[in-house]
Amino acid sequence: MADTTGSAALLGAGNPGDPNAGAGQPGASAPQPKPAPGGSWLDGIEDPDVKTWATKKEWKSPADALLSHRELEKRFSGEKVVVPKGEDDAIGWEAYFKAGGRPDTPEGYELDKLEGIDPENAKAVAAKFHELGLPAMSGKKLAGWLEEQRAQRAAREDEDFRQRSAAELADVRREWGGAYKAKEEAARRGAMLMGFDAPTLERIERVVGTKTMMERFAELGQKIGEAPARGVQQGGASAYMTPADADAKMNELQTDAAWVKRFTDGGAKERAEFDRLLKISVSGG
Repeated sequence: MADTTGSAALLGAGNPGDPNAGAGQPGASAPQPKPAPGGSWLDGIEDPDVKTWATKKEWKSPADALLSHRELEKRFSGEKVVVPKGEDDAIGWEAYFKAGGRPDTPEGYELDKLEGIDPENAKAVAAKFHELGLPAMSGKKLAGWLEEQRAQRAAREDEDFRQRSAAELADVRREWGGAYKAKEEAARRGAMLMGFDAPTLERIERVVGTKTMMERFAELGQKIGEAPARGVQQGGASAYMTPADADAKMNELQTDAAWVKRFTDGGAKERAEFDRLLKISVSGG
């Protein structure tokens, strides 16, 4: 029987095959956990928070983790962007904006290439973007979004106008009744006498409404049959105005935006002036 006492027993020499032999020796390292066959290299991480974080990174091996760390060091150890000291730090802000991607000039936003945008508006917007330090990419995307909003708003306004116009025209038809055709023709003559083209008529209609526009032009058209003889005296003046003079004056008034606005708003003075000129114009021109 083997002697298990004495120094041999203390050193474990009597049982060299014992896997625990020498476990209590000073300086002996603890066994390291190894991944089970088919397991992950992350299985050896004991801290659950660190293990969860590392798992989400989807690193396939420790080498992947080291490469990721190296890339971070390379990125953040390069040139730093200095934050301006304050609102008055003009040089600091210029450097900050440039580092952030602001183009050198407002033209660098290339807003004039956006579909549908007004060229003059594009210049003003680009200048403001440049002043505020927006990066080129952000400025272009923001301008595109603003243009989309403008187009959608215009489409809604057009639809509202069409619906209001249809409703007001229905009211006119109902109020005029059997006289609608005759008054509609009179309104057409009144519009022709004013010399307004279709876009101008639409602008007037949007301002005063379909019903008011139809009524005013119908009144003008009906006055054609009331014109006196050639050479009607001008409101008590000693001189007389010829039809050619009246036509010239009406053309002049049509270019006066303020006068047209007062007229379409029902201004009594403007309507009286137009009626007088119209009578002279149709009296023998």
